[in-house]
This record gives sequence, C-alpha cells and structure tokens, in this order.
Amino acid sequence: MKTLAPQKEAVVKAQLDSRAALEGLVARHFVLQLVSYRALERARAAIKRFKLCDRSRTIEFVVKPKRYFVIMYGDYANKASALKAISRLPAKVKRAKPFARKVSSIRAQLGLGG
Repeated sequence: MKTLAPQKEAVVKAQLDSRAALEGLVARHFVLQLVSYRALERARAAIKRFKLCDRSRTIEFVVKPKRYFVIMYGDYANKASALKAISRLPAKVKRAKPFARKVSSIRAQLGLGG
C-alpha cells in the first residue's frame, strides 16, 4: 500500500468515475485519503477486505505517465471531524497513514473545479 500525496505540478486528469464519485460532496467538506493502488482491482479488493464499502469511493488520478486508484473515505463537515475519524479506522488502514483532504482540493487536482 502506498499513500499518494497531492502533487500541484503533476498533470492530472479526471475520469468519468472520479467525477461521479465526487458528486454530492460539498466542496468545503473533507474526506480521508486512505491509500492508493496502481490497479483498480486491488483498490476494490481492499475496500471489501477492510469493510469500507458503505462510505468509500475510488478516484482515478493520472500523474503522467502513471495511473493511481485512490480510496477516499467518508464525508466530514470539517478537518477536525475527519482527523478524529482516523482513530476509528481498522489498524491495517491506519498503518497506511491516511490523511484529511478538502473536497475542493481534490476537484481542483482533477481539473473539475472547486
């Protein structure tokens, strides 16, 4: 497992699934970025293995020339709530060092607007 930190200078492109995954989330809210995988199948398997199906979404980031499938979790009104939620994650997920990200920053990185 590998965490994917935001990269301002990277060329990133949004895929249709990523756009749909972010619909309905308020731009000023936060999500937890849990982990990233190079293969979508591995990301989906991790979601099932860690029993995160109810509040997770997988977003595809393309950082030329590599493609990453990032598991985002939850929807929190503020950063403090998101950080507090990390303590309730399974130990194996916490080992990947999840962090809070503002929804607007993810949309901006994907070129979807804030």
